[in-house]
Amino acid sequence: MNKIPIVLKIAAFDITVEDLPHGDELNGWGDFSALHQRIRLDKTSLQKLPRKYADSFLHETLHAVCWVYGVQDEDKEERVVTTIATGLAQVFRDNPEVLPWIEEKLNGCHEGYSNG
Repeated sequence: MNKIPIVLKIAAFDITVEDLPHGDELNGWGDFSALHQRIRLDKTSLQKLPRKYADSFLHETLHAVCWVYGVQDEDKEERVVTTIATGLAQVFRDNPEVLPWIEEKLNGCHEGYSNG
């Protein structure tokens, strides 16, 4: 079984990946703190909804990429997309365990949704 990295290298920064404490529901599935240089994820979703956990990991990683690479609200779409693509390519290159972990979570499980 592949594991999520405890430290995610994004450019010159080491972003820690931690469990979201119980009782911190206001943050939903996870959060990114630039101040603390950390991503926190709701670990209960790892067992129940592994695809959502992988989605949340990518979501918070993109927040970190945007912060590290200086994406601003007023930036044009092409700059934002280019920056995110470059940032993700760098994250995947410098953290080789990330892609196998995401693939395992997205393809290696069947989440229990019913059609009614």
